Amino acid sequence: MPLNQHNLSPIFQPDPRHLHAVVARADYGKLHKIMIGDNKNDFEAAQGYEMSFAFANWGYGSLVDESEAVILRKFIDILDFVDLPS
Repeated sequence: MPLNQHNLSPIFQPDPRHLHAVVARADYGKLHKIMIGDNKNDFEAAQGYEMSFAFANWGYGSLVDESEAVILRKFIDILDFVDLPS
């Protein structure tokens, strides 16, 4: 579902401005940000915003081979990616 359907931003992916809008609205400017997505548009948006990206392998999309991304095979793998204790 496009982010703008949640009324968070009027901008569609892969335009990274929607990530900037969400970060600014949430006041997370100084925190490390991670984009977890399941398709090429998610990856390109994160790349455009210079944000870390992890590919959710359980999602509906696919990622092109040349995309450099951490592959999350199970939801719990997020804990390893964000370096939190599991």
